[in-house]
Amino acid sequence: MASTPPMKYNPAFLTEDELIRNFVIRQKDLELILEVLRENRDQNNQHILLVASRGAGKTMIVLRAASEIRRNKDFSEKWYPVVFSEESYEICTPGEFWLETIFQIGQQTKNKRWKDVYEDLRKESDEDRLRERALSQLMDFADERNRRLLLVVENLNMILGQQISPNDVWKLRHTLQNEPRIMLLGTAVSRFDQLDNSENAMFELFRIHDLEPLDTDECRRLWESTTSEKLDVNRIRPIRILTGGNPRLLIIISNFVAQSSFKELMANLTRLVDEHTEYFKSHLDNLPAQERKVFVTLADIWNPASAKEIADLARIGVNKVSAHLQRLMSKGAVVVVYQKGRKKWYQVAERMYNIYHLMRRRGAPARRVRAVVNFMVSFYEPEELVRTTSLIAQEACKLAPPQREAHYLVYQGVVEKLGDDHARQTIVASTPSDFFSSESTPQTLRQFAHSMGGEEIALPFEATKVKTPSGDMVKKAFELAQHPEKLLEAERVLREAVDLHPEDASVWANLGKFLHQRLERYDEAEVAYRKAIELNPKYDWAWAQLGQL
Repeated sequence: MASTPPMKYNPAFLTEDELIRNFVIRQKDLELILEVLRENRDQNNQHILLVASRGAGKTMIVLRAASEIRRNKDFSEKWYPVVFSEESYEICTPGEFWLETIFQIGQQTKNKRWKDVYEDLRKESDEDRLRERALSQLMDFADERNRRLLLVVENLNMILGQQISPNDVWKLRHTLQNEPRIMLLGTAVSRFDQLDNSENAMFELFRIHDLEPLDTDECRRLWESTTSEKLDVNRIRPIRILTGGNPRLLIIISNFVAQSSFKELMANLTRLVDEHTEYFKSHLDNLPAQERKVFVTLADIWNPASAKEIADLARIGVNKVSAHLQRLMSKGAVVVVYQKGRKKWYQVAERMYNIYHLMRRRGAPARRVRAVVNFMVSFYEPEELVRTTSLIAQEACKLAPPQREAHYLVYQGVVEKLGDDHARQTIVASTPSDFFSSESTPQTLRQFAHSMGGEEIALPFEATKVKTPSGDMVKKAFELAQHPEKLLEAERVLREAVDLHPEDASVWANLGKFLHQRLERYDEAEVAYRKAIELNPKYDWAWAQLGQL
């Protein structure tokens, strides 16, 4: 029997058999839920809340738990699962919470009696009477079945944190705390004030279980289940890094067919981002404004960055940025990749958000090429990266020189990011000579081709020659810029040079080049380029270069 591809967004659309067949990870998380069910035999139930970002597998787990209860006699004789819809926007009061429970019972049992009960209760206009009548009917249902009710409710952060008033949430707590016939198994995309504030109703009511990102072995098993392709640990590790161990992103990537052709690779990656824009965008839109700004600033940097670097680029105080980063870490959106003393370097947890941001922020080809390079370096093993880059060079040689610009950019981007000189030498050895000797070949690539005797790879830009008092400062800045962790210091030196020599066109041109090519801050680069041209028209080359990107 052919395996049904896992649902990326709606696991509830799967049949129960498909759900069980596709549930190949998160076994420990499922067992935790079942163990709590076994232990809930007294007058007070332990309620459970699963917390994780979208796509982490919360829905699959709670649906799988419900199916286990229905199929396993040890559970089915004691529990009756009532599964709510993934969104319950109509619930705004405790009475409507119990009314929705009755609606779902009617849907599950297909019994006309419970559908009639629901329709009758819908006409009740008094909230207190609705709550009491609906709850009474639910207890009758539980007693008739001689089972406890397990309510499976998603997005509790919205229902309890936004839709039901804080005062009314206390009424729900009273029932959940004192009625042994009802247990709540909920999910939330993040912790919310009702859980963490001791003055609120839901404080310490739940056993909160944070879903961790998938480990390498879980990623391997999910990949195999989705693609029928077995990958070894070394091959799955970069995929785990790219997806951050997020099951939904891994499934998305598993449906992405990586081609050797650069044009196909670019087209497929663009299509992948386009098809899943709503998924990526919903994550970003749900972040508070300042947190979102910190997140996208970090996504734009790509490399690990300190709070100060992020603060400078986002134009937010470093203390506020640190607080936002802590909240983003608690949501699983950001991780600390390394730490030295008290200083930490942060990175977006799911690297596909970097790709999405780079592809979407500006439609310029250079931005998209940079995104493709970062994707390739994250997705491919070194041997695959060497082969693919060589094929991209061969593809370029079949094009007219003016049409090779994107190929040169991606080739140069890959060899700069590769830390293995042997891999670089292999790429060059398999690259047609025309790729380096064409009139359109960037000078830096020619230098790179001749540096494979062990010399350092050439940078994508150098300081424009300056024979002025500011020349030493410019040279120092571009030497600093060779080290990613010193980019902000390099910018400071260049801006100091501008302050000391505001009439020096060459300094403005170099500041523009640095902002443009190294930091990709195009608007600021444009200002610097304009100033250089205003002082000396010979710097119109800089403006033309900016226009090409």
